[in-house]
Amino acid sequence: MVGLRFGDFCKAKGLYVDWHTMVAGNDVFYKNVVEDGEIVEKAKRAWSTYIEFGYEAEFEHDITTAIAVGITPWRSLYTDYEGTFAVNNISLRIGKTWNVAEIVDIELFALGSINTYKINKDNCFAWTAGDYKLGAAQHLNGTIGLGFWF
Repeated sequence: MVGLRFGDFCKAKGLYVDWHTMVAGNDVFYKNVVEDGEIVEKAKRAWSTYIEFGYEAEFEHDITTAIAVGITPWRSLYTDYEGTFAVNNISLRIGKTWNVAEIVDIELFALGSINTYKINKDNCFAWTAGDYKLGAAQHLNGTIGLGFWF
């Protein structure tokens, strides 16, 4: 993982970009290639990559909020090795931090996100006359968590 916090370099405090790329393991997809006049299925390293762009804001009483958008720029594990570019998630987060010792912070947070990959007009949350589709419910995620930061 490589991350860049713009506030460390300029006045854009709170803006960040995180980049994650798989460099080892079974991160491959199969592609048909022609060898000696025959079509052969070959494994190809995907270099699965997830990039998240976000903004964090701090408020009084050690309350923080964040919004983020995560994308995959090319064919990858995150898109089931189908297609190319995809917006994978949009998330909102709110948290409260308490400093309990000089080296430890405890944070209580809530995070809501929607996995936008593969949502389309046929499977999205739509309320039409007599037709209640709840397809997007499988793409909605919520988390309440407790973090310990050293």
